Amino acid sequence: MVNSKFPDYIIELPNENESVAFGKRLALCVRPPLVFAFTGDLGMGKTAIIRALVQGLGVESPVKSPTFSLVESYHLPTMHIHHFDLYRINDEEELDYLGFRDYFTDDSLCAIEWAEKANQLVPYIDLQFTLSLAGAGRQLHLMAKSDSGKTILEKLKGE
Repeated sequence: MVNSKFPDYIIELPNENESVAFGKRLALCVRPPLVFAFTGDLGMGKTAIIRALVQGLGVESPVKSPTFSLVESYHLPTMHIHHFDLYRINDEEELDYLGFRDYFTDDSLCAIEWAEKANQLVPYIDLQFTLSLAGAGRQLHLMAKSDSGKTILEKLKGE
């Protein structure tokens, strides 16, 4: 645990099925506004978790990776979901052309892959997700960075 106010949580994800199951469990804990920041090398499963999260929230259309479009948005009656992939961003100024700041609203969930490439533009982060190799699987380190993030971690740990 990092400190008593904002805890962390480590989960072993031995295969992609476990990553998908985690994303769907995470969906049960979501109440916007939220910002999730995902870090980890290429191929660690960031997109797989976000895809499962989006589907778990009720999106029935295909959930595409925003690798080339930079953002894919999904609209539900109760929230807007914005999935960003900033891997190809070289300068934060590029995000101004996208209207990046406009996506962070009171009824949105923003899930950002490679969020470290937009440090100055991300208004806040509720949960930091860091994926790394763990044998043949992955280890997911979640760190709460707000009271909302702490609430989500407590729900995940209680299941």
